[in-house]
Amino acid sequence: MGRRRIKQSKRPKGKVAATRGFDFGVVLRAILATDSSFIELLKRANIVACAYTYVPKSPLDVPMREIALVGINREPLIKAFTAFERWAASGDGDAVKLTFIFLKDGGYLLCIEREPSRTTHDLTGSDRIYSTILFGGSYIKQFDTRHPALEELRQYKQAFLISPFLLGAAVLETPSTPAPNNIDPLDEVAPVLKFEADFLDEDAILPGTSFYSLLRNKPNSEPIRKHQKRDFLSSLPAPEPQQPEEYFRHRTRMLERYFPVTIERIRAGRYAGMMNVLQSRGVKEWQVKQAACNLLLSASLFDGLLFYPNLTAEELTSGVTKALEGREERSDTPEISRFSTEQIIAQVQLDAIALLEAERQTISSLDLDNLQRKLAQLNLLEPLNV
Repeated sequence: MGRRRIKQSKRPKGKVAATRGFDFGVVLRAILATDSSFIELLKRANIVACAYTYVPKSPLDVPMREIALVGINREPLIKAFTAFERWAASGDGDAVKLTFIFLKDGGYLLCIEREPSRTTHDLTGSDRIYSTILFGGSYIKQFDTRHPALEELRQYKQAFLISPFLLGAAVLETPSTPAPNNIDPLDEVAPVLKFEADFLDEDAILPGTSFYSLLRNKPNSEPIRKHQKRDFLSSLPAPEPQQPEEYFRHRTRMLERYFPVTIERIRAGRYAGMMNVLQSRGVKEWQVKQAACNLLLSASLFDGLLFYPNLTAEELTSGVTKALEGREERSDTPEISRFSTEQIIAQVQLDAIALLEAERQTISSLDLDNLQRKLAQLNLLEPLNV
């Protein structure tokens, strides 16, 4: 297993290195921002219509429905679909999310955006260290009328569980009303193969849902702005306080994912004598598991030094998360019996301090008994209904 070292902060000569704990139950949050340049590209392309057709040959070698965005300007439309192809290359064509909102007046809204779950996986891979908040933009276009082919597409999607179709692009050959004889499909980009699309009715959109504010702000006598980028930052609620059971669940997931050999050794009773001594001192099994994992990680990062020496809180969080990304425990993972019970207790205390600080608690005394009482008062010492 490769070892990644963390650069330590400098400290005045003669001062004792600060020591720290890390609680794996604390959910770390990260903000992901997606590239929303496609919105400006579609705006510059000047989408004026959607065209509908059947294509005799598709990526699945069967005839298939196609809906094409019809624009005035070729180059920005090509660039937008090049971006769509890039999204799809990381997974599938449903990385391009389509939503059709059927309006009461007979028109509809078309919303195009990056599909959140696929985007998150594209940006983070299999990383499960962070709980992510995704920010992106949506291209929203209002059309005053609905073609019967769009109604048929909705019925087709509702009738069949597997119902593929194509999202393509075309330009008007001459600036005029779109008609079959003056629409030129773009050969420079391939249509996007899709299996998913959302169809909503204006009356069915409830308060609190993603499109409610958009429809609510629509003036009765004026059309919706032709191109709109939704502002996710301004509407983002503050994260809910983490509940005790969430700490236990998240901690268990993290330790079992990144320290599977160590956790299984403890679970199998490999260190029964040590566990008995620690439990007689009031230390819980989950605390031993976490402390042992922290000691192993610190030793691997700092050439055998324990307790994550001389790091700021920000450096510790960054260093631990980076180390976990490449961590792989094997059968030759060091035994935790290399640590004394006093070292494990010291790490338990540091981890408890980290957890209480995450809860913004005032700590009057750093001794083990006081820390355990404080955790118990907050229901953070014993797992409840986990």
